[in-house]
Amino acid sequence: MSARELPASECRKILDPTQFPFKTTEDVTPLPAGMPSQERALTALAFGLDIRQPRFHVVVVGAPGTGRTFCARAVAKRIACTRPTPDDLLLLPNPHRPSEPTVLSLPPGEGRPFVEAMEELHAKLVDALRGSTEGERFKQARAKIQRRVRAEERKLEEQLRSSARALGFDLVRNGDEVQLSPLEREPETARPRSNRHLDAAASATLSAALAASANLDAPRAKAQESDGRVEAPEAGGHVASSSALPAAPQGPSAGATVLTSPDAAPSAPHGAVASTHASSSPPPPPASTRAPQGDSSSTSPLSASSASSAPPLAPSASASTPSGLDALRSPDGGQDAALDHGPTSSRTPLPTRSATNSRPDERLSDDEGPGGDANDDGPTPSLRGDDAGEPLHEVAVLVEDFEARLAAVQDDAEVELRGVIKHLIAEGVKGCFQPVHDRFQGRADIIAFLADVETVVSKELRLLVDESRNDEGASLARGIVVPTQLTEHKPGSGAPVIEVPYPTLTALFGRTHVPPDEGFPPEPGFAVAGALHQANGGYLVLPAGALLKNEALYEQLKACLLAGKFIVPEHNPSYFRGTAEELLLPQIPLDLKVVLVTSPILYHELHEADPEFSQLFKVEARFESTLPIELALQSYPAFLADLARDRGLPPLTADAVSGLLFHAGRLAESQTRVSAQIGLIAEVALEAAYRAQQRQLAVIDGAMVNEALEAAQRRGGHFRDQMHKLLSDGTIRIDTTGTKVGQVNAISVLSDGPQTFGRPCRVTAVVYPGREGPVNIAREVEMSGPIHSKGVLVLTGYLALRFAHRRPLSFGASLVFEQTYEPIEGDSASLSELFALLSALSGVPIRQELAVTGSIDQQGIIQPVGGINDKVEAFFDLCAAKGLTGTQGALIPRTNRDAVMLRQDIVAAIEAGKFHLYEVATVEDGVALITGTPAGEHDAEGFYPAGTVFHAVDQRLDQFHRTMMELRGR
Repeated sequence: MSARELPASECRKILDPTQFPFKTTEDVTPLPAGMPSQERALTALAFGLDIRQPRFHVVVVGAPGTGRTFCARAVAKRIACTRPTPDDLLLLPNPHRPSEPTVLSLPPGEGRPFVEAMEELHAKLVDALRGSTEGERFKQARAKIQRRVRAEERKLEEQLRSSARALGFDLVRNGDEVQLSPLEREPETARPRSNRHLDAAASATLSAALAASANLDAPRAKAQESDGRVEAPEAGGHVASSSALPAAPQGPSAGATVLTSPDAAPSAPHGAVASTHASSSPPPPPASTRAPQGDSSSTSPLSASSASSAPPLAPSASASTPSGLDALRSPDGGQDAALDHGPTSSRTPLPTRSATNSRPDERLSDDEGPGGDANDDGPTPSLRGDDAGEPLHEVAVLVEDFEARLAAVQDDAEVELRGVIKHLIAEGVKGCFQPVHDRFQGRADIIAFLADVETVVSKELRLLVDESRNDEGASLARGIVVPTQLTEHKPGSGAPVIEVPYPTLTALFGRTHVPPDEGFPPEPGFAVAGALHQANGGYLVLPAGALLKNEALYEQLKACLLAGKFIVPEHNPSYFRGTAEELLLPQIPLDLKVVLVTSPILYHELHEADPEFSQLFKVEARFESTLPIELALQSYPAFLADLARDRGLPPLTADAVSGLLFHAGRLAESQTRVSAQIGLIAEVALEAAYRAQQRQLAVIDGAMVNEALEAAQRRGGHFRDQMHKLLSDGTIRIDTTGTKVGQVNAISVLSDGPQTFGRPCRVTAVVYPGREGPVNIAREVEMSGPIHSKGVLVLTGYLALRFAHRRPLSFGASLVFEQTYEPIEGDSASLSELFALLSALSGVPIRQELAVTGSIDQQGIIQPVGGINDKVEAFFDLCAAKGLTGTQGALIPRTNRDAVMLRQDIVAAIEAGKFHLYEVATVEDGVALITGTPAGEHDAEGFYPAGTVFHAVDQRLDQFHRTMMELRGR
């Protein structure tokens, strides 16, 4: 069969807009769930998503833009509506192991009410803690205990006063001060000289005894809280408030001894001795005695109540620290209470017992000499401690015993008050938990959890009662009571469908945000669910390309699917807290379907590289890259109608739909099929809609579609235009007229990102006697790909089939693509290389106005190639730039006839006879067309007829063979 020229009607196929049953896409029903034209893929998807067996996950295979993700999502949502709604997942505090929360599954919609109920329970427990120290029952119990303590204190004080009277002293206790005075006084002139200094001796001896008791286990000091000042006692031993004193206060009369508790006195060095003078002239009036300046919040209310001016105990406003306990608590150390003797005197330290008893004959004053008192005319014998200090020492011991017994009473009262608080807290905790128990009575797991929480809460509150301090903000932690909700589902909503376009460790597996210094259990909300948690019980859609960018992420997901449970990633910064005790999340059972969307190439690589991939993804749903035109007539208008309504675009006319179908046919390189990459079609429709809206058009017509296509070509055509300029001005030499021996015009395809275009190039061949056969120069310099090298080797087989019947082939030849500087791959130029080689062997010239594309087999059958439209259009553009002669054209394989979808201007040139397109089926047909000479067929003896191309080739090969034989004979 000879070469055939294609008429213009066969060079382009475009649908007549009048054959559509609509005027605009407003009259078309939108696309249903999934592309109806991908019936095989949709059937596989439905099967894989509906079967509930383990490891029957689905892999969706298809080119980008074929609607693979859209269909997977749509089918998953349709099936998910028929599936039961999964339970809500919660992380419960673990009372036994705080760092290991447990999982609780609740029916859908019940997780949030349970969390809110536990939040309310926590608030009630805090109120119960506050009410235990602020309620009326507590106030009544505290008042009762205070009255009993005050009564006991009065009783002990009366016993102390009676004992002091028995020893000859009148004892008056005012706060932290103890005042002693003799019951009876003799006239000073009648008294023995040794008794004149009784007051001084009593003061020194009793002070020494009280100070010595500081070395023992002293009772708790009692500080009177007051902002005013307490004046020194007047005559008679009573203390008057500063507001009642005159402007010039009078000092205590002779014979009155003012003592303070050893714990309240300022500390003194061991061995220091205080001197007290008794004379006819009183000393300067003492200044006021300040009350101890301590922390009022740490003063025991029962101790403070012994003073007549002690205020009532006020409840604390803190919700975290029981005020009653802090009111009863005594300070650990004593408070200093200083006696201010005016500006001319200094604070006098009290001596210790060891200092008082070390030297009984030590004098009481440095002013007393051996002969008498400095203020007396006659000599006065010294008063020794053994003479007058024994009764005062006994009084000091009694005061000491009084303080100890009073402290014991206060301790007992504090213990009793703590017991009251604990009892009130226990009743409050029980009252708080009881409604929650009643509300969730039917759930054994919740009841068990509530019982554990109640035990822990009771223990924690008892610890707060026993260990609370005002300077510590102790409170009941929310993490003990309130759970963390991971997932939440609306009842009756069906199974979830989760899509993660950009999977990461955090996106898939969630994260925790517990500060490293925070204790256990963590606060509610410490964990954030990942896509695996959210899709549990439903479907998870993932892109394989993005997933495999992180190999650890893919391996972790595969481990979870193989194990059937959630496994926390190791060394994940989202879970690492940097503490000695890590937070261990539970392994939640997984019941979900993973839909992995991938390309055909990546799918095959996964199968080859990972054997476990086939074990997990048993269902393949493959999407076709092209669609029959009959199905496209139904699916394309419906898809475009759905796109326009979803994006708010103007409707498309039938003319616009026809233009988009033609563009889809060019993408598919077919007149009977169109591209299934509807994403690429949507891009053109969106740009056409933009241009229509810019012109304020109500619809998108065919002109807007063509304008959008041309604009997209122009935006991405920089490299193409540069190459065309080099070809047009002769920088890259391509002859479009005349004939040449051993030279043919081939056409290759270059790509610049998403743009592809044709590039005419010269193929030349040089022959000579030899044994090596055709030599691919590009292969020798490693610029040839394996497929191209294979095509050159096929030429040797074809030549042997045609010309090696009578003798072996004895020639060498070099083949090269002239002025090409990029790697060469593909076998679409093998036909043009064979034509150049046959021309060089035969000496028959080749028409340069024709370009050739196609591959061959060893039998000489011409096979189809890709990019046929780009190649023909590139050679046409070059011929048009140099001038159309009416004889120019291109040879294409006959099997590529269906792929011809040329531009309208080229079709017009073909119709006008300015350009020609030929189809050929065999090498012989092509040789006859491109040389104008028939190829010829050999006879039974292997000889070709004279006047044919193959006869000339055979003659040249005979000549080369004789030359090689002559060379061998030499």
